[in-house]
Amino acid sequence: MKLLHTCLAVLLIVLCTGPVAVAQTTTMDYSYYDGTTDLAQTGSGKKETYDVAIHINQPALTGTTIKGVIISIPHTTAVSNLKVWLSKELTLQSIDGKKQNVPDICTQPADTALAFSSTYIPLDQPYTITEGGVYVGYTFTINAVGTDQNAANPLIVCESQNEGGFMIHSTKKYLKWVDQSDVANLAMKVRIDGVAANSASVSLPATIYTITGQTATTNVTVANYGANGVQSFDIDYTVNGTPLTQHCDLPAGQQLPGEFGKSTQVAVSLPAIGADGTYPATISISKVNGQPNSSTAAPTAFKVDARAFIPTHRPVVEEFTGTWCGNCPRGYVAMKAMKRLHPDRFVRLAYHCNDSMMVMTQEQFPLSVTGYPIASIERHGTTDPYFGSDSKGAHPLYIEREWLAYANQYVPVDVAVEAKLSADGKEVTAQAGITSTRAMSNAGYKVEFVLVGNGMSGTGNGWVQENYYNNATADIFPEPEFAPFLGTTDKVAGLDYDDVVLATTRTLGTDVALPNALEAYKPCQAAATFELDAIVTPDKLNPVKFNKTKLDVVALLINVATNKVVNAGIATVDATDYRTAVDQLTTTGAQPKQPTIYYDLSGRRAGAAAKGVLITNTGRKVVR
Repeated sequence: MKLLHTCLAVLLIVLCTGPVAVAQTTTMDYSYYDGTTDLAQTGSGKKETYDVAIHINQPALTGTTIKGVIISIPHTTAVSNLKVWLSKELTLQSIDGKKQNVPDICTQPADTALAFSSTYIPLDQPYTITEGGVYVGYTFTINAVGTDQNAANPLIVCESQNEGGFMIHSTKKYLKWVDQSDVANLAMKVRIDGVAANSASVSLPATIYTITGQTATTNVTVANYGANGVQSFDIDYTVNGTPLTQHCDLPAGQQLPGEFGKSTQVAVSLPAIGADGTYPATISISKVNGQPNSSTAAPTAFKVDARAFIPTHRPVVEEFTGTWCGNCPRGYVAMKAMKRLHPDRFVRLAYHCNDSMMVMTQEQFPLSVTGYPIASIERHGTTDPYFGSDSKGAHPLYIEREWLAYANQYVPVDVAVEAKLSADGKEVTAQAGITSTRAMSNAGYKVEFVLVGNGMSGTGNGWVQENYYNNATADIFPEPEFAPFLGTTDKVAGLDYDDVVLATTRTLGTDVALPNALEAYKPCQAAATFELDAIVTPDKLNPVKFNKTKLDVVALLINVATNKVVNAGIATVDATDYRTAVDQLTTTGAQPKQPTIYYDLSGRRAGAAAKGVLITNTGRKVVR
């Protein structure tokens, strides 16, 4: 399914300014569109009939009544036969030789003008939701496509990805019911009556990490389940048996409308904990808008983990690329953009194949590579270095979202790195300090050191980047780093390449195994040495061109059992001694030698072979 992004200006205004909080205190809208995520159009591009639906299966809504729907179809003269329907099951029956949707609760015709304007469509027979939930959907036919993009892509979706948020069947492309909720959700609303006036829930990660002896704050998610929305709430929580309360008045821009499941994040204060350890805690909402919370959900249990410090998680992205690869500019761009966006935490390793920066064969890569460009985050499988797992290509730099998901995960071990270039410029020595925040009796870690080059450039075909994006535009690829590739040529010269892998202890056979027993807060040391003259092409015939004063060393902490990267550290190689040595050669040893001039005792210039007593221009007396 192709997602066609569009500004959808009119539709967005209608959806955002529609009846999100109604006058009746028991009526609210259920939707997977929160009014802020991007909207897009999608469809098969064919002349066919669509059946689409969302699944409502919230226990809190059992016993409430569906009164109507708000659906959105972009305006087109090619649409007809619009119907809205409800069904307990999604069922297809063969009618006139075609499989057609057969709802088991109700079906009614609807005015397409209401769908074009995202206007409320009431049900002729309101329906009470029973246990197990209900599918709410609509059906319409596209009679022609041609150049009409609204007819080719008549479904309005949002980038949310909630289970049950997008079910689809069609007469030509989707010949059975397909769940597309992992791609997007339908931007439709279901109006429900009989809900509680003031109801909300709170959720947070299973474990909150804090620094021992310090007060802290953590973000919790507050979700609305009441018709009045949420303007204020009171939280009750306990930490290690100590009861606490907190009142919160949401600012105007953060208040939740009367729509089911709409949420916001707020900061909750946590008390200081005096000693390392993991402590039980609970949290719940006691009041909503000053009234008792109608939700009967039990308090949410979580844990507070207090340690002397919280390690910094730096997920490594390993990219596999080559200048001959016309799609590889998107990896080049993504990695530079990620370093700009996350300069203190982003770690990248670029493995080049079949170009002037190649130092190892494809068989020596840490992962199996089947195409270029390709990447991996902490060696958890492979993904695209720009689009990530977004195979539809609907989201620029989607790799950032996936990297952040790793970066936001807690790791118990910190990695610190130092590296130095020798005065003669022949070797780089590196040290890593691995510090665990808790004692481990069977850690099972090793350290792989990787030497990388930055600002690498050169002349010749091996440095010229093939470019398949010369006809692409900035509205599709908006990162400023894409500028050298858009509207240019199919071969781009003069680029600087960063984070290029030059050597690794993995291929040298010198990875460092750490002790199984790690003491809390006691750094465990690992070291490595790289001989720079040994950095040559895989055939060992030619040296690889790099700048000795623009090197980094990356230390990868690896779980030996899984071969996955746990954390990483990076350091710029200190080239101070080498630069000083070069400066000394420049100022002393490199001085041009003055020619010796000979004079006789009368002061006349003489040749070096002249007989007698001679005086040189340095004042030295010579007798020949």
